[in-house]
Amino acid sequence: VCNGYVAGRIAASRGLATFSNLEMQHSPKIFCIFLQKVLAKNKEKFLEGFSLAYQYVLWHKEEFKKKIEKLSFLKSRMLVADTQRYSMILSSSYHPSLLMDENEREAFFISMLKGRSESEDRIAKDEMNCLSHGDIPYYEYHLNDKKLYSGMGDELGEYFEEAPINSLLKKIDDLNEADMKKQQRYIQTALELMPSSREKYENGTYYVGENSISSSTKETKNKYNRQIEHLIDRVVEEAVWNQERTEVNWCQTKLSTEKQMTWNIGAMGMYLYSGLSGMLLLFHELKQFSCSEKVENIFNALQKMLFRYSEAGTKSINNLQSDATGAYDGESSIVYVYLILYEKSKDIRYLNYAEQHAQIVEKLIDRDKRYDMLSGNAGAAYVLLKLYKHTGNSQYLYIAEQAIEILQKNSEKQQKGIGWRIVDDLPPMSGMAHGNAGILMPVVELWKETGKKKYKEMAEEIWQYEESLYDVNIQNWLDVRCGSSDEEQIGAVAWCHGAGGILISRIYCNALVDDEMWKKRFEKDISRAYEKLKRYWKRDSWSLCHGICGNLWILNQIDEFTDININECIKLLPQEILNPGFMNGYGGMIYYYLIYRD
Repeated sequence: VCNGYVAGRIAASRGLATFSNLEMQHSPKIFCIFLQKVLAKNKEKFLEGFSLAYQYVLWHKEEFKKKIEKLSFLKSRMLVADTQRYSMILSSSYHPSLLMDENEREAFFISMLKGRSESEDRIAKDEMNCLSHGDIPYYEYHLNDKKLYSGMGDELGEYFEEAPINSLLKKIDDLNEADMKKQQRYIQTALELMPSSREKYENGTYYVGENSISSSTKETKNKYNRQIEHLIDRVVEEAVWNQERTEVNWCQTKLSTEKQMTWNIGAMGMYLYSGLSGMLLLFHELKQFSCSEKVENIFNALQKMLFRYSEAGTKSINNLQSDATGAYDGESSIVYVYLILYEKSKDIRYLNYAEQHAQIVEKLIDRDKRYDMLSGNAGAAYVLLKLYKHTGNSQYLYIAEQAIEILQKNSEKQQKGIGWRIVDDLPPMSGMAHGNAGILMPVVELWKETGKKKYKEMAEEIWQYEESLYDVNIQNWLDVRCGSSDEEQIGAVAWCHGAGGILISRIYCNALVDDEMWKKRFEKDISRAYEKLKRYWKRDSWSLCHGICGNLWILNQIDEFTDININECIKLLPQEILNPGFMNGYGGMIYYYLIYRD
């Protein structure tokens, strides 16, 4: 299903496996829905058939290789990017403002296709030519040749590191029982994540009462510990190395389109939320827990990869994954991870690299269109203020002020207060990840650090809007993604949205202020958010972002709940089975266990 890095870090495969209903029209689409239902009802037989076929090849490798070699003369077609990306670019290029100006439309294609390496320059030009004529670009290759050809037959130079037929033969040599089980997990996940099975991967919220947190049987706790140990084994064994063993990555389930709920599997990016810097944080903790040589090797590889990424970004911002600036899913998350590792290890290299990467963030501040804690300038300001505290360098305070100034200019006036529109068709949100709770934190901190009245006034406006979203009927802040509420609704209860993240925000801000009025406000919000969270911390997911581990971690910030015990066993949602991500996958579950294992 995934034979290597989709992002190109391991060149064995350039493909992307998509878990979705095929994009067909009319009767083919009806057939596809029918096929999904058939597969859903016959999962065991489907997996059994795959296993039998795999085992046959495993037991007859040489015989199968001879059959494959006979196909070496064949020509095949491929895409260098997924159809959805091409369709999105093509659809956007039909905007009237672009159709009226040929140069503007060409500039749009160039901006959308940027990020290609110099060796792929001819491919990018061909993509632009095809898209400008309304076509989805496709390419051809011969199984016994490393070269790539355009759909019109033009040679575009060597694309593959080795002839595809050789890669295929090596893949056959590498087949083994462990890989078969991994492929079975991929198939099982694909079946579970079909749009028709949506109820299986939705993340419910449940009432737990007053005292259910504190009880845990020895048997349940032992089972929970065994599950964590199994996840540790899996995250180590499922690491994917390049041939030189200088780079490591993991396959990861990713949401492709939220409205249609389609899924992709791809390689991790670099950021904390679901990428390699988060894995570095995890493996630093695993290194303290385990003396495994494999853990040590993965940690060292991840550390060097992150250092190289910062060095490359310092040379040119074109070497970055994106221009996002946020604290969890942006370039500031790299700084954040360096600072956390510096605090844990006192290794001065991490602080040096944090300062180096902060220079990269500074170059991106003016580009921000995301605004929030997760991906935007609020997150950048939050991390830069942490760096300022560690170094005493007022330059970082100045950059944080610049980031918040851009936020101020892009705020939208509401009936009460101000907010930021993160999603075009939704009003500004409440909460930590995308809403005012996360944005409030660096603004209050700048008020404390600078004493400037404008930050106090901005904090007032931010708080007023979020306060206007508090609904007494559900005793929670409204989640604007879900529309209006009624008395039976629970509302969002997680780090990312709702009471969990708002509780963390208010605890953070309350520690910064001396003003009596603000303290009363924050203490009231802390009480409201805490009461909601302690009754509804239970979710289907166990993730840090929107699950049980995140909610319990937040409750651990309250003295009353410092000795929380787990009284249930972990159950991964289908989208988490192949996702070791720090915030949205089982990597964060392991990290939570390691932090609170004593």
